[in-house]
Amino acid sequence: MAKQISQKVITKKHQARLERERKQRRTILITTAVVVGLVVIFLGLGIADYTIRENMGTSVYTHLFEGQQPVATVGNVAVTTREFQNGVRLVRFNLINEFNYIASDPLMSQYFGQYLQQIASELVDQTSLPSDTLDGLIEDKLVEMEAKKRGISVSNDEIDRYMQSQFNYFPKGTATPTATLASLPTSTYSPTQLALIATSTPTITPTPTVSLTPTDQAPTMTVTPTATPKPETTPTPGPTDTPAPTPTEYTQKAYQAEADKYLAEIGKLGISLSDFKRVLKARLLKEKLQNAMSADIQNPQEQVWARHILVDKEDLANTIYNRISAGENFADLAKEFSKDSSSSSGGDLDWFTRGVMVKEFEDTAFALKVGEVSKPVKSEFGYHLIQVLGHEVRSLDSTQFSNLRNNIYKKWLDNMKKEQTVVKNDIWMKRIPTKPETPTEALQVLQQSGQ
Repeated sequence: MAKQISQKVITKKHQARLERERKQRRTILITTAVVVGLVVIFLGLGIADYTIRENMGTSVYTHLFEGQQPVATVGNVAVTTREFQNGVRLVRFNLINEFNYIASDPLMSQYFGQYLQQIASELVDQTSLPSDTLDGLIEDKLVEMEAKKRGISVSNDEIDRYMQSQFNYFPKGTATPTATLASLPTSTYSPTQLALIATSTPTITPTPTVSLTPTDQAPTMTVTPTATPKPETTPTPGPTDTPAPTPTEYTQKAYQAEADKYLAEIGKLGISLSDFKRVLKARLLKEKLQNAMSADIQNPQEQVWARHILVDKEDLANTIYNRISAGENFADLAKEFSKDSSSSSGGDLDWFTRGVMVKEFEDTAFALKVGEVSKPVKSEFGYHLIQVLGHEVRSLDSTQFSNLRNNIYKKWLDNMKKEQTVVKNDIWMKRIPTKPETPTEALQVLQQSGQ
């Protein structure tokens, strides 16, 4: 009789064990494949790294690999080596142009001697300019984040027009300032105020005010990419008795020639047109963001006219306070003791609004009556003695508007740096570009000035 083959009974428990084993084998296979893949990738990168360095040159290697490495991070956003190096090169290039333009003319060198020394100092210092540039790029990232949150954008047409303005080309006419001087009544001083300012310190006349509408903006300074002067005026061809010279027309063709020349020069440094336009876009975004932040500035505003004495020690502040209380002249004591730059004018700070001074100083100044002198007020700068000379609602002038606008922006920027984790990688100091090279004349200027 044939032997009967027995059939193996597979239970549910057995099936579960087989399924677990199958999954384990699958996991092992996937893990092995990933590890092998990573090894291949790293080996490939190593070979590519060596090949590019040896056969294609360091500049290509830097562009492909080092260029993408972050020198700083703003939250989850990186400031790449390429952005940093292009930024340093562009700033240095513009400074060199400006230096050479001024230094080439003896009269300009004499007239702008102090400014020329300042430029030379920035060019010779190998770390301050790159550090400031990195700070600026970090700020640009924060501005971009906030602009996106607020729905603020910059179009290509706006960038093109802004680029034209950097070369002093205005095809639709030169932009006119929006803030205009108005004939506003000046303050009428009370006998108390007249007595306060009738001292050995020259009488201070409040500056003319500026009438600003809600859409007005404080003028902003732009940096011209080249140091090439505006086209000079040339006489109109004709008889010798031609009445007056007329300006040479700055045409679109002339502008394009200037722009092309500039772009070719920065192109030699590795900065492309798109790189340059990204810089312009960042400037425009910052300007638009500042405008949005300052849209609610009220005009006119409550203002205080005050003077102060600033010293380091509380004991000294108390001594000066007692001397003022005994009848000594505030302005003379400010000249003698105050470490603030306003000491030469008797401590006078002119009119100011809220939001300009540090909080401790501001709270005290706006609480004082005209003629009153505060006891020592401590701030981060030291100990202040404050005397109020005037307190009234006044229209803002352009400087006050600009100061308020900048303070609003600065407070926002300081808060953003705390909210968004900003990290500077030490590697940035090793990535500072060496070109364009600082002119030897810059060092000579500093040596001649004794710096």
